[in-house]
Amino acid sequence: MLATSAVACGIAGSACVACPSGDACQAGVCVSPGSGTGTGPACTTLYGKAQPGSAPCCMEYGADACGASFFCAAFDGRTQPVCYPERSRLDGQECTADLQCMSGIFNQEARACAARPGGNCTPEVGCAPLGTQKYGCIGGSCMPLGDGSLGSRCASTSDCVVGSCVGNVCVGAPDDPCSEDEQCASNVCYDGQCCVPKTCAQLGAACGFQYAHCGRYVDCGTCDDWNDCTEDSCSAGQCSHPLSADLKGCFGGMCVSGVCKSTCARCYDKDPDDFWSGYDYYDPSGNWHEVDFCRCDGNTLRAQTNGSLGYVYNVTCTTCSTGPQGNVVACF
Repeated sequence: MLATSAVACGIAGSACVACPSGDACQAGVCVSPGSGTGTGPACTTLYGKAQPGSAPCCMEYGADACGASFFCAAFDGRTQPVCYPERSRLDGQECTADLQCMSGIFNQEARACAARPGGNCTPEVGCAPLGTQKYGCIGGSCMPLGDGSLGSRCASTSDCVVGSCVGNVCVGAPDDPCSEDEQCASNVCYDGQCCVPKTCAQLGAACGFQYAHCGRYVDCGTCDDWNDCTEDSCSAGQCSHPLSADLKGCFGGMCVSGVCKSTCARCYDKDPDDFWSGYDYYDPSGNWHEVDFCRCDGNTLRAQTNGSLGYVYNVTCTTCSTGPQGNVVACF
């Protein structure tokens, strides 16, 4: 049953008497909708079809509940449905169909109207397109998106035809083809492919931030065993140390078993094919010394100078290792 109040409404003499907020005037008496009045026999007993704007309506009439260009719904906390103008729901407001939204797009998952191009937005609700131009929520605003190719603007990976969306740009995965750094997730395009961010060449650096101070990236792939590269050995964009492969090595350290490590001392055999060639020894301060021989004694690197009778340079670190060919000795 509908609840009625003792308040009269409608025309009383020459005055128009309104009902309390939320009540409806029926047959000169204020009627409180209560629960369930938006549907069922109780509603259709009170309200007919083709109701005007803002008037109470019955959901069971469907598209006929309201007049032309209106729809019947109970939004904004209402218990009694009323007739809303089509395309009256603002960006982000509750809705159930496209025609209810100013943007013309109903986000089914969010149950809300998508934002219009250039308007404020949230990623959960998203943005409506403008013609064939897609828009995405970037930084709280609806921005035009690219065509999904590498390097184009995106709001999520679903906006990318290839690769993934990183920093609102469609970027390639490792080994994907590329023509410029911005097309790669690693931010490094080398020889037409996105760089594989494995062991970084520069100690403690992330792939894409490794510069050899001469205009080119130091390799950001897996370093080769026992390679070494320093700023001084960088020439024309390449590590020129004889023990370093092209663009390989550990910038500021040494590569051991594919991992860049910082060294406290190291020795290089001047000529591995000549037993008597001697070694170049670099002490913890980076000073160079010519020595006859280097070896590991536990975790101590021992270097013997020319003409000496014993190992006169002794450096103890956490680990001392000898390279696979015996031509490099390093203390880490």
